[in-house]
Amino acid sequence: AKVYSLRSNCWRRIKDFCFYLIFYRELGFLANNVLHWMVSRTPESSNRNLVGFDLRSEEFRVVELPDFCLDENFYFDVKAMGGYLCLTATHRELNDVVVDVWIMKE
Repeated sequence: AKVYSLRSNCWRRIKDFCFYLIFYRELGFLANNVLHWMVSRTPESSNRNLVGFDLRSEEFRVVELPDFCLDENFYFDVKAMGGYLCLTATHRELNDVVVDVWIMKE
């Protein structure tokens, strides 16, 4: 990965981003000075991870997801809401559509 510095007006290489983006249309979501993406470790993997890039320390970190994210029957979406990272998981239960919302406040 590379970071562009407005101060020095140049790109510089930082630690590699060893993940594959799941939501290609999204450019990442900013919450608490951390950019977040839903990713997988391999292109074929259905296992999802949430990775954050801290804009201050310029380090990547894997964010632990709630247990409901382990179920492949969920449709996931990541957003920033009120300055917090928000993850929604939508699924069907019989004739109902259920939406679980997870808000990361730390």
